Amino acid sequence: MHMLATFGDNALAHSVVKSWLTECKRGRNSVDDEHRSGRPKDAASTENVQIVNDVLKEDYPTYC
Repeated sequence: MHMLATFGDNALAHSVVKSWLTECKRGRNSVDDEHRSGRPKDAASTENVQIVNDVLKEDYPTYC
């Protein structure tokens, strides 16, 4: 209740606090995202944007 009184609408949900507490008990000491395998966070690069634009112009020339 103290967090809600202090932070109002910006207070973290109880489930989020509980999750972070569990992570801290497991030895995690950073709030930064850990490296994960798989797709990159952001696929937007200058090259990718240009490729998409070229495809759109080719397929839908009257809209681009």
